Amino acid sequence: MIWNEDVLFIHVPKTGGMSTTSVLETSLPGQVFSAVPAGHEGDAPNVTYVPGTRHERIHEAARILERYGRRLDDFKVIIAGMRNPYDLEVSRFHHIKMHFFDQPLRNVELIKAEGFEGFCAKSNFYGCNPPAIHQYYTNKWEPLPQLRIVRHENMAADMTDALAPHVESLPEFPHLNASRRATWQEMMTPTAEAAIHERFKWLFTSGYYDRYSPAEWSGAAAET
Repeated sequence: MIWNEDVLFIHVPKTGGMSTTSVLETSLPGQVFSAVPAGHEGDAPNVTYVPGTRHERIHEAARILERYGRRLDDFKVIIAGMRNPYDLEVSRFHHIKMHFFDQPLRNVELIKAEGFEGFCAKSNFYGCNPPAIHQYYTNKWEPLPQLRIVRHENMAADMTDALAPHVESLPEFPHLNASRRATWQEMMTPTAEAAIHERFKWLFTSGYYDRYSPAEWSGAAAET
């Protein structure tokens, strides 16, 4: 998570957050705070790095903000990334396979034993199983009136629009942590699709994404 006087950014995993972080740490005006794990501090001159996980959910962000005399209601805009859950899980799967030695053992062993379908059904999503994805966008299920969703599929334009009243200018968004891999359509099976739909049901029932049918599963290589 990152914040300044007016803007709070919630870093939802695998939604382009590292690219956004690099932009916000150099573009947000005034004093900027960035919550990161120990040893992951950057060198942006106007940023104060504070202890955190980087991927705080809303209730976790509220606890950190309280230490610095801030509340969620204080911010003019709260920004959080969002990604098609099918694409999200395919991206996570390939990222973990590429970085086995840096990952929690449970997900690594699950992939080795059960492959993509087992991963979709049983993997730990940044400390939660099931993923509890709503916790990045709501406060104890309550909506946040100043929340702006930034779609991974339209990240640069959405972020520019959300930040326009609060930042004079933004640099071009880099594409960090990208890797070549198959599209989610190529990876999908009925079993994997059903598991993803069940685990990320909040994104579907809230109307953010439609459920796909097997007739729509086609594609070519893409970037995570």
